[in-house]
Amino acid sequence: QERAVQLESQLEEDRFKLKDLQTKLNVQDENFKLKESGQEEANQKIQDLQSELENLKIQLEKEKFQLEDQLEKEKSHLSKQVEISKASLQQRSDQLEKANKEMQDLQNKIVQLENSQSSKNE
Repeated sequence: QERAVQLESQLEEDRFKLKDLQTKLNVQDENFKLKESGQEEANQKIQDLQSELENLKIQLEKEKFQLEDQLEKEKSHLSKQVEISKASLQQRSDQLEKANKEMQDLQNKIVQLENSQSSKNE
């Protein structure tokens, strides 16, 4: 009987220890779940940031290509403007050269006429 009481007491003590261990295990399990949940949130944030970064890279590439395209168009436009200006300047230069030649011819004729008039007067 004493042995039965002793076993009963031991059984009660073991039950108490088992409950205590079960409580500790439940607390550890909850902590693990919280940590795991926090890790999942962190992983999700990392994925969201990586996705956002990728979108920004794509947007930046598009803007880069647009700016390069715009630059090429402006270069082409300016190049055409330069060619037009060169042609216009060449045309003006040719006109001035022609006018100078005509003026020189007229001056030569004047000198010839003056010489001719001068020799007739003599």
